[in-house]
Amino acid sequence: MDYANSPTRDLAVITGASSGIGREFAIALAERCTHDLLLVARRTDRLESLAAEVREVWAQRGAAAGTVNVLTADLTTDEGIAALTQAATAPGRVLGLLVNNAGFGHVGPFLDSTVERDIEMTRLNCIAPLRLMHALLPSMRAAHHGVVLNVCSVVSFMPLSYMSTYAATKSFFLSLTLGVNQELRGSGVRLMALCPGPTESEFHIAAGLKDALDVFPAMSARTVVEQALRGVERKRSVVVNGFLNTLVALTAHVVGPRAAAWIARPVMRRYLTMRGVPLGSR
Repeated sequence: MDYANSPTRDLAVITGASSGIGREFAIALAERCTHDLLLVARRTDRLESLAAEVREVWAQRGAAAGTVNVLTADLTTDEGIAALTQAATAPGRVLGLLVNNAGFGHVGPFLDSTVERDIEMTRLNCIAPLRLMHALLPSMRAAHHGVVLNVCSVVSFMPLSYMSTYAATKSFFLSLTLGVNQELRGSGVRLMALCPGPTESEFHIAAGLKDALDVFPAMSARTVVEQALRGVERKRSVVVNGFLNTLVALTAHVVGPRAAAWIARPVMRRYLTMRGVPLGSR
């Protein structure tokens, strides 16, 4: 199909679209001219700016006029989930791609965080995508068509001291993705887990760090997205970005979660101490 000049493109929904990986998904899909876009985040001004950039990309490529809409929504709330579900299942729409990218992390000792912040993290990283999958997968399965791309993390494969809650949420998300993907085999609907490591984004700001978290050299968000889309095309169930991240994931799998946590603790302590993050005396 000549997607660039087709009036019947599938819809791609991208959560957490205002920056980082989510933003790059929007630009990469716009350049491919394969989907209409629904961009979802909490920051309206950034969404509107991104939508204008998408329209400019289409204009430069001479693509048929697609649609790009923005939705300002807090996906930790009932209202946010309902608004996204309604927008993604509007009559005449075929949902072809759901990118569950919204999320944030915290870096530092577990007891230096607050229970309220950890609960909010769990709601956004785990409960929100779970609810969206419940809301949107039935229509995708009925159409025998579609991909759900869940943005997990390389830390999905291990417990990680000083990012304990974040790593736990991503482990949940990876397990959920792989399990549901197997349930939907033969349905025409696929799920893929994207597991990046350090990435050039605003993750460190929400995590409470002054500088980017770069235990390994950070990959560009665009590289992460391009690898993800190639993984979708190749019908992969998991994509781990980069050699070092793949090595970490494989090592964690081989040694098991208890040993992986034991190995990672001193590495994280040394790194965060060098970055001036207070960790206490133990």
